[in-house]
Amino acid sequence: MSKLKQLNRKNNGSMKWDLEYIQPRFGTKQTKVYPLFIADMDYQWEPTLLDKYIEYCNSPDFGYFHVQKNFYDAVVNWYEDIHQLKLEKEWIVPSVGTVTSMHFLTNIFSKNQGVLYFSPVYGPFSNCAKLGNPVSCFMNLGENLRYWIDWDKLEQSIVLDNITTILFCNPHNPSGQAWSRKELEKLMCLVRKYDLYLFSDEIHGDLYVGQNRFISMIDLANEEDKVAVCTSANKTFNLSGLTTSYILTKHIRIQEQVKDFFSQLHIEVNRMGIEMTTLCYQSGRNWLEILNEQIKENISLLQSILGELPMCQVILPDYGYLVWVKLSEEINSELFVDDLAKKTGVLLEKGSRFKNNYDQFIRINVATDPQLLEEALSITANFLNNY
Repeated sequence: MSKLKQLNRKNNGSMKWDLEYIQPRFGTKQTKVYPLFIADMDYQWEPTLLDKYIEYCNSPDFGYFHVQKNFYDAVVNWYEDIHQLKLEKEWIVPSVGTVTSMHFLTNIFSKNQGVLYFSPVYGPFSNCAKLGNPVSCFMNLGENLRYWIDWDKLEQSIVLDNITTILFCNPHNPSGQAWSRKELEKLMCLVRKYDLYLFSDEIHGDLYVGQNRFISMIDLANEEDKVAVCTSANKTFNLSGLTTSYILTKHIRIQEQVKDFFSQLHIEVNRMGIEMTTLCYQSGRNWLEILNEQIKENISLLQSILGELPMCQVILPDYGYLVWVKLSEEINSELFVDDLAKKTGVLLEKGSRFKNNYDQFIRINVATDPQLLEEALSITANFLNNY
């Protein structure tokens, strides 16, 4: 039984449920679908948050505005409460989307220069790197089903490929892996040694469901380090449609140049997005605790169904509601996702959407109704057994 009420997302433009989007993308004519692909959730806010949202909308003023102190205070207090990390207001730059912010930073500081990203990774990283000269550095999957970075190979690539910028995903998407402090410190050593920019996407960092704890790069950086974190409340509170985020950086020149860039292009943040982020951070702690428990239960459900199959290896995430699953070598994972969608209506994410180093992998979003999830996973298991 779900700990959270379900949203009715049909016929409202939701990409995850809209057949006009789903059918051509997956090449399926199925009308009953089980969407376990796009990374958002099917859960309704708890009443406290809904009431505050309605209260705000009942006195609407959506004209030009200035970001208020309570937004900055909400971000600072959230980080101190959830991550035991003390931020300064001056480090926070409101922005218009986490991935968009990664693109802005790369465009401002790294255009036509060497930009490195680790793969597999969330697909837009590749597009972001193409603002410069992209280099993909393959990560290795260990026997413990954790990715690790070959530091010698990374340093060699920095030198030979004239890398000036590293794009980083922390926690990692698609695996949900939280990087250890030792790993992050090694990365920072290279950033300092070669005077690199490091732009870190940390949007999944609130959704703790595993064993290893998330450490933000802002915690390791000092004022001289050219490090910027891109994040938001969007994954935690399902706010992606409001295209609001923020950048965290201690580096004064990065702060100033981003603000100048926004001013030159007349880029303004979404007023509703800022208000909803503030509201959620102020009143959403209880929601987060319930949500994380629900995600844990859903991941356990997936493990109990797919993890028992000999052709599946399930990587249990430390953070987030996305599960990275490796299929056995005799299965073409790309064709499997296509066939599953066409014949059953179960919609999974292909490994190829994570650019390189994805062979045999699929990604499954478990942030939905447990009953629907169980039905979809049972269909998937049966399909695998007869594939």
